[in-house]
Amino acid sequence: MLPESEGNDLQVHFVPLIPHDQAQAESNFGTKLDDTRPLRDLSKHPPYGVTILPSLILPRSSGRITLLSSDPKVYPNIEPGYFTDPLDMERAIVVSKFAAKVASGGPLGDVLGKPIVDPTIPDAYGTDEYFREFVKRSAITIYHPTSTCRMGNPSRDPKAVVDSKLRVIGIKNLRVADASVMPRIVSGNTNAPAIMIGERCADFIAAGHRDD
Repeated sequence: MLPESEGNDLQVHFVPLIPHDQAQAESNFGTKLDDTRPLRDLSKHPPYGVTILPSLILPRSSGRITLLSSDPKVYPNIEPGYFTDPLDMERAIVVSKFAAKVASGGPLGDVLGKPIVDPTIPDAYGTDEYFREFVKRSAITIYHPTSTCRMGNPSRDPKAVVDSKLRVIGIKNLRVADASVMPRIVSGNTNAPAIMIGERCADFIAAGHRDD
């Protein structure tokens, strides 16, 4: 894992519900789930429970976005690159096992009873192998994409898109002011930093920083 000096790298969400079926799961989690995922079977379980969602908030894996046309109506090619860095999977296993331990231990375990286990995974529940396969099947995003248009000094970073005043390098009178300019994702939620970036951009414009 990352040392503490680099910030917290794991987050656990606690949701006081379980999705009852495929459609509800997709609505709750905001993503399309394929038929290999265990959430499709939750309608067979009682309509009460909790969901613990372990998350990687400083992933080392990264993807890429490639423009396919100069026409803004043409969607770009997006390659998420999930788990391309093996360390991310190892951290996902650690935090998944931690979540399972929290759910099964102490007063919470007494209330919750047995966890919902995916019967299609051949490995024993609780093992690294089980959670590795479970993560592969069920991992989703938490809506914090960043760094596709990162800020930097073009003389030192040839992949920088905007400069320190959020101006698109090589194009006049165009700025980007959202989470995409972050050189790296922050360890907290991106909403507040995105607001800060927008306000800072407004300050630059109000102060007359155009091409200086």
